[in-house]
Amino acid sequence: MTHNGALTYRQDGEKGHDMTIKTLEYIHRLLVEEEAKTGEVYKAARKLQHEYEESETTGKDLAKKQEAAADEYMKIHIAAENALEEFESHEW
Repeated sequence: MTHNGALTYRQDGEKGHDMTIKTLEYIHRLLVEEEAKTGEVYKAARKLQHEYEESETTGKDLAKKQEAAADEYMKIHIAAENALEEFESHEW
């Protein structure tokens, strides 16, 4: 039993604890904010990459480094998107 007595069983048969609606709403808000923030960072990184690639004064090394950075931001954004989608797919 928990200190508030909310003991339940999960689908896998293990004992678990119910989260309150406020906790779920807070987690959801954090996931939404993180997905939006990482999406903006990714878009800005990719935009800068394209600007470097089109620039006649930017070296190819810098453009390649920016491409690698944008690829990493894309991975972070996809992870945030997936976390949000998974959370929203649950029937709490």
